[in-house]
Amino acid sequence: MVSIKRINQEQRDYNIEHYKEGAEFLFWGGEVNKCEDCGSLCKDDEFKNNCCLLCSYRRYRANSNQKKYHQKPGKKERAKEYRNKPENVRRHKLLLNTPQQKLRIKKYHQKPEVNIKRRLRCRFWTAFNQYTNEGKIKPSDEYGINYEAILEHLKPFPEDRHLYHIDHIRPLCSFEFINEDGSQNIEEIQKAFAPENHQWLLAEENLSKSGNWDCDLKEE
Repeated sequence: MVSIKRINQEQRDYNIEHYKEGAEFLFWGGEVNKCEDCGSLCKDDEFKNNCCLLCSYRRYRANSNQKKYHQKPGKKERAKEYRNKPENVRRHKLLLNTPQQKLRIKKYHQKPEVNIKRRLRCRFWTAFNQYTNEGKIKPSDEYGINYEAILEHLKPFPEDRHLYHIDHIRPLCSFEFINEDGSQNIEEIQKAFAPENHQWLLAEENLSKSGNWDCDLKEE
C-alpha cells in the first residue's frame, strides 16, 4: 500500500516546483491534466482515473473493500489491545511531551476558537463517513464550508462549554447527502453546514432531541 505520508510530501514538492495557480499550461510542455477532485495540474505519469496521486489514495481509502476490513469481527478489539501495550503507551506519552504537541494542547485549552473549530471539523468528517459512500474527498472550502462564519454565528460562546453541544437545528440525518447517481449533493451539504443551522444546546437537550426537528419550519 502506498504511504500517505510519502504521497503528501510528493504532492507538496510537485506543487511547489510545477504548479502555478491559474496556469493553463505546464512548464515541461506536456498536456495539461487536471485532477477532478482537487483541481491540481498533473504529469501524465502521475494522472490516473482522472485524479492525482493523493486523490487516488483518498479514493482507495473510501473503497468498500477497506471499509469491510475495518468492520471485521474483532478488529476494534485488536486495535485497542495494540494501543494498550506498555511499549505503545510509553511511545504515545513521549509524543505528547514534544514542544510542538505541548503548544497544540495549550492552544486547544486556552483558545476557544481553536477548540470549537476542531470540534466542527471532526463533526464534518464524521458526517461524511456516515452519510456518504466516498467520505470526505475534497477540502472543506470546496464544499462551501466556512468555519470562520460558523464561529462568528456561535458567538458569544457559553462560559461552561463542556456542558454544551454544537447542535444542528435541522439534523444532519434529514439531508440528502447523496444524489440519485451516487455523487455527493453539494447543495444539501452546504445547507446542512450553513452557519445559521448551528446553535449551542445543552448536552442533555441535544441527546434527547436526537434526529427530531420541526419540519414545518421554513428555511430563511
